[in-house]
Amino acid sequence: MSSVAVPLLLVGCSNASQEASATDVEQAAVVAVRGTYQKESQVDCGDKTLQVEAGASVDCTITLAGESVSRSASVQVASLTDEGYTVDVTITPEIEEPLSDISADEVRSQALQALTNEAQVEPAVNCLQGLERVVGASVTCSARFTGEDQARSAQVTVKSVTADGKAELGTTLSPSIKEKALSDSRDSVATVVASALEGQLGAKPDVSCGDGYVEVKDGSALTCSVTSASGQVLGDAQVKLRDVSGGAYGVDVALEQATS
Repeated sequence: MSSVAVPLLLVGCSNASQEASATDVEQAAVVAVRGTYQKESQVDCGDKTLQVEAGASVDCTITLAGESVSRSASVQVASLTDEGYTVDVTITPEIEEPLSDISADEVRSQALQALTNEAQVEPAVNCLQGLERVVGASVTCSARFTGEDQARSAQVTVKSVTADGKAELGTTLSPSIKEKALSDSRDSVATVVASALEGQLGAKPDVSCGDGYVEVKDGSALTCSVTSASGQVLGDAQVKLRDVSGGAYGVDVALEQATS
């Protein structure tokens, strides 16, 4: 990538044979970045010193405020003056200003993916605002799952920003799934029960578990009616949910066959 040259006057070292300490070099780079890009930063030159003579340089690292990844920073003596000397600070990768905000659509997309991974089912996510591309920036979205009358709160926070501006977001659901179980429609449960009975009956039956929703947690129980594809009443199935993970689950099914 290309680099950025930032002139800065360091005062107090007029003798070209002198050395600037690592602390002096670090301070020079911090001031340069602040003045040119209006960004605070941390510069680390280790224990390196900079010989005060034209062309001398030292390699450091610089971490900009809001970023978790360091960039390279080369500090080079550009010229000598009666008051001291000037330096060029070359930053790689270059600082591309301004970094655009993270759009509301991108926030929603990342939140939806995170919540779907966590819940094993896809909620309806709504985010009205975007985010500054700065670590710690946050916004609250809404997330509504199947069978819930009220949306949950989903706080989306910028966890890190790479040198090229890519942001990693974290999403926290409130109330969490551990605090409040998800729900699923009884029609969806019926589909799972029909698949579970297919092996036992030799053909997939028609299953009805009634209307409404059931809480998705281990041990949730319901009774479903089972008929063959031809309409023959096969009996009632006693169903219990098991192996719940978010909105995903298995079922234990005990078919009480109808008497003739």
